[in-house]
Amino acid sequence: MQYVLALLFLAGFGVYLGMKHLPNLMKARGSVVSKEDIAFRDSINKLTTDFNRTVNININILEEKTEELRRLIELADKKAIQTNSLMTDLEAASFRSRKETPLPVSKEIVKKVKLPGPADDKYGKIDKLIADGLPLEDIARKIGASRREVQLIMELKRRREQMTH
Repeated sequence: MQYVLALLFLAGFGVYLGMKHLPNLMKARGSVVSKEDIAFRDSINKLTTDFNRTVNININILEEKTEELRRLIELADKKAIQTNSLMTDLEAASFRSRKETPLPVSKEIVKKVKLPGPADDKYGKIDKLIADGLPLEDIARKIGASRREVQLIMELKRRREQMTH
């Protein structure tokens, strides 16, 4: 591409010099224009026209390539913005996931330490069974406690409620 442009520049420069010195040549001959002079002038005009056409074609090609590059850069910018947005979302999700996910616990620790859950809570079971209207003996049988223990739990609950009201 550079070679073609340099060649075209040299041809254009030659045409320029020819056009500049042609009037001087004609004056030196005494304003008699020969067929050779006319042919030379026509040749120079044709070269100038061809040079201009080639330059215009190359300029159009460069403008098209420039526009195509602008579009590709714009598309790349949009993709970069989209990628950055996705990365930010993924980082936030990863942070939340790490924050919400508990550390792994070994099976030995789980076997050694058994935390009481809602099913092991005698007070909760007794409250539920009382609310269901079961007699004291049935409640004691269901939770695996003595009748006296159930009575004590009920009495403590009643006192706590009286103190809070």
